[in-house]
Amino acid sequence: MKLWTFEWLKIYRDRTTIIIFSLILLLFSVPFIIGIQPNSDIELTLLEQNYEIGEEAIADLADEPAATQAVENIKERNTYLKGMIDNLKVGNQKEALINERNLERLNLQSIADGSFSRSSLQEQTKIVRVLEFLVASHIPKKESDPREMGAINYIEMIFSTPNFVIILLLLLAVYIAYFLTLDSRTKTSEVYQAAPYSLFHIYFQKVTALGISIIINIGAIILIVGGILAIKNGVGYTAYPIAILAGEEVVIISTVAYLFQNILFLASWLLYLLLVGLFVSLFTSNLILNVFVLLLPLLLNQYNVLNSAVSDQLKPYLISNYADVSRIIYGGSDYLPLPSADLTVARGITLLTAISLSIFIATIIIIRNKNKFNRL
Repeated sequence: MKLWTFEWLKIYRDRTTIIIFSLILLLFSVPFIIGIQPNSDIELTLLEQNYEIGEEAIADLADEPAATQAVENIKERNTYLKGMIDNLKVGNQKEALINERNLERLNLQSIADGSFSRSSLQEQTKIVRVLEFLVASHIPKKESDPREMGAINYIEMIFSTPNFVIILLLLLAVYIAYFLTLDSRTKTSEVYQAAPYSLFHIYFQKVTALGISIIINIGAIILIVGGILAIKNGVGYTAYPIAILAGEEVVIISTVAYLFQNILFLASWLLYLLLVGLFVSLFTSNLILNVFVLLLPLLLNQYNVLNSAVSDQLKPYLISNYADVSRIIYGGSDYLPLPSADLTVARGITLLTAISLSIFIATIIIIRNKNKFNRL
């Protein structure tokens, strides 16, 4: 039996593969299973309430000479609110979107001059930029119910869910540690000793088969979930805008560009987990210790331990800060800012790749030394 065939059979005959990737399939499917039932009546009620509050304010301030500008702003805001209400009632989503854009533009102007404080200037700019892009490109707002989204917009929503990528990486870390220590724990390492291959060739085949199995399985999950949604709701809008922060500037990227950055980042993390897992397995076959080493940077991200102990200059060089991939791509937010403004997609991928390369070189040296020792 060829070594490659042996590795594939070992992976796909083990129940752990089924368990881990069933959990990942569930992770991708939960929003579709649960769904969010949109209630247009509640949305209309809130808009109508805001409109009535505006009308009352206009009446109360009508005799106040000092409030002339404020009254004009409220009247303009109510014009857009009325436009949204009337168009939503008759199902004219295009005109409702135009009025929403105008309303949010007015809110942005009010935040800039200090007369309105619903959110920060950056967050409001994001809202306006997205709405402007939608109106200019004649793209409707995506559905709020995941079960009604197009396939690509659903996948984007999944990857944007807080901690989704961290949970995915946690499951993959357990999967990798399990299989990289399996031979030593089950004594099947004797099969390799009888095979006419070098240690480097054996480890290379093992890690390659494991990495390809992860790519195939996750790819199949995305195709299954995306395929079901594509059949039900269509492919979706690949150009749907996503507002991110690039330094202090708000930038619009497409859904495809956002997903591409996620894939590159995940590939960097996968390479890191595979090589670190292999490196640790050269010293110990203890599954718990291997899992702990792989999970450590992911867990440190959740508890923010290192960031409180290091200077701002060192924070961009802590891999634990790059575990929350979507947060890095978005550039943080008012509610969950980045530990450092220097945390970027390019820096994260470069750091993970550099560490992986260093570990790879160290692994080769150790394997060669083992080969020399075995010959003696």
